[in-house]
Formats: sequence, structure tokens, C-alpha cells
Amino acid sequence: MAYNEEDQTKHIAELGPESCTELHSIERRLMGSFIYNHSLLEEASRQASKARSDATSTDRIPVDSLYLDEDEKEGVEVQWGRIFAMAKGTYRPFSLTKRSKYLAANTVKVPKGRLEPSTEAPAEDVAMLKRWVDQWSSNLTCKALESELGRFRDMAKVENIVCFGLGSLYKGKTRYNEGEKVASWKLGRNRRTHQHIVASHISAFLQNLYGQEDTIPIIAHDPKYTAQDGAILSHLSPPVHIVSDPEHYRAITSNSLILSVHMPSFIGHYDIIADLTSPLGPAAIICDNPRIQERNYAGFAHDIFDVGTPRVLTMFDKFDKETWACLEKGKIQGMTECQREDDVAQSWLASMELYTRTEKGDKTIQADRDHLLRISGKASRAGS
Repeated sequence: MAYNEEDQTKHIAELGPESCTELHSIERRLMGSFIYNHSLLEEASRQASKARSDATSTDRIPVDSLYLDEDEKEGVEVQWGRIFAMAKGTYRPFSLTKRSKYLAANTVKVPKGRLEPSTEAPAEDVAMLKRWVDQWSSNLTCKALESELGRFRDMAKVENIVCFGLGSLYKGKTRYNEGEKVASWKLGRNRRTHQHIVASHISAFLQNLYGQEDTIPIIAHDPKYTAQDGAILSHLSPPVHIVSDPEHYRAITSNSLILSVHMPSFIGHYDIIADLTSPLGPAAIICDNPRIQERNYAGFAHDIFDVGTPRVLTMFDKFDKETWACLEKGKIQGMTECQREDDVAQSWLASMELYTRTEKGDKTIQADRDHLLRISGKASRAGS
């Protein structure tokens, strides 16, 4: 569910200040310790894998109707406890929920070695995808993007790309044949397809920029992925590896480039990224505007609308933010040369922002913890 800034302001004004949670006091209680760490993710992965392979366990897991239509597969996902729940006394590290379409009975992990093109992808879909890739590669918007990415030569090196919320490439249609419901799927020339093409292009571009032989792997997760998506994305070069929740989080390091497109703020993925990559933060983030609010700097945040928790603010403080002048909304270069469907497919780039990591500040976990306690303490004294 997407809320624009006007809706958020109106909603919070209607509910009053009590709709936001004061987080600095919780950070002082945590003493800068991590909420999310690799051992927690490993345990969540173990439990999710067990639930996927155990029908009796799966039956007891609630369905998240926000993500799943009535007739969709009920694949197991991880729902993470957030810092807001600590204030309410309802915190659990994680729980399992059914909200995924992809391979309900299996856990798909980051593959070791090269991902070979799937023979399950329809030949006409593969040909269509490759034609769209060629058209993108020769587009002026693509060249403008490459110009922006050239700055990575002097930034933290990217060793993998982890994608959040890029969506399924296939559009579903339902029809009835003699009273029986029949679903059909068609590869769409749309924003979601284009986002995967761009992720693959960034990987190839950076590999060439670094002058290295090894491919920069791309790991992606979205609850709407299907086996069809996994098959067709294996034909991109480099391919996009679809994984189960929470394997994409487990792939994140301080050398990851995060590609996050219109992720719901209440998921809390930035909090997880911040903890997993402390003290440095990831190498870079390409995302839509995180909409950090003034109230966030004062230690207050809304659990649905805000991503600006204290540890997320600490992470973003490590970045240089770049505006992509060549990709500003309404000024995407080459738009007049594109067909209308290409215009729609590329328009998502107009809302993206590039955050690259600087080398400033102390690079120790203790420095991050001290910073959290420092800003929390300042807020406490200011409010007294």
C-alpha cells in the first residue's frame, strides 16, 4: 500500500502526536546493540525452510491478505519485529506468514557458481526479453545512467547487487472455460521488467568499470515472484538470481549495492540493512526518496509511514546523495525517441536517488553505537 507525503501528514495530524513512537529512549535501552544480526537471520531461514517443507507446520501459519489474493500460492515469508514493537511491549524477533507466490515448498538460496539459463522459459519470451535489452542498451537514457555510474570508480567497490521489490515480470489474466477458472500469464513490457534489465545492466557495467573477470551477482526477492520469473530472469546477462525470504538479506554485506524500488516503509528493510552492514553501511543504495521527516531527527517515527529510525539515520549519514540530473522527472533523455510503452517502462528511474558511501568517520561498530547513544542522549536532554 502506497501513501504519498500529503496523505501521511494528514493521517498523522488526524491521529495526533501519539501516533508516532519516541525511539531514542529505546535506543538508549539497547545500548547500541543490533536488533538484526546474521545469527537471527540464520535462525529465521532455518525455521522458514522447515515450514515450507512441512505441510502441518504451514497449515498453522497465518495468511497475510495484504499480499495474497484468495487463489494464490501461500508461500512462507518472514515478518520481522521492529523497534516500534519494543515500545509497545509486543516485540518478537520474527514470525512466519504466508504472503509469497514463489515455490511454496522450497527454499531457494543464493546459488554457488554460475546460474545457467533455464530451459523452462518459453523461447518467444526469451527472444522478446533480449530484444528489449538491446533496445535499452542503445537508448540515450541508458547512456546517461552509465555516466552517473562512472563515479563508482572512486567509491566503495560493489561486490553484489541485492534487489528489493522489483516485482513479477508476468501479467496474469483469468478467464473461464466451461465454468472452470483458467489463469494465463504474459511477459509484460513494463516498469517491473525494465527494473530487472537495469539491475543486470548495472552489474555488467560495473564489472567492466572494475576491469574484472568475475560477474557481480544479482540477488532479488519479491513476494510476487513466480517460477516463471526465475526461469526468464536466468536469461539476462548477467542473470538475476531469485531467492526465498530471508536469503536476500543474508547476502547483504558492506560491499552490496541495494536496489530498492517503492518498498513499503512498514517492512523495515532499511533497519535490517543498517544493522547487517554496520559500521560502514552498504556500498551504495539506489532507491526512491526515503522521505526522512523532521520528526525523525527528533527521535519520533510512525511505524507505517516512516523509515527514519535512529539507526537508519545513522546509516544514511554515511552516504553522499546524488541527484540524477539526467534522469529528472519529465526530462528523461531519449524519451521522444521511445514508444509509449518504453516511456512507461523507464519512468521509474525518474524517482530514483543514488546514495554512495563516503569514507568519512570512524569505521568501527563501537563508533556506530556511540553515535546512536549520542543522538539519543542529546534528544533526551533537549526534551527535559
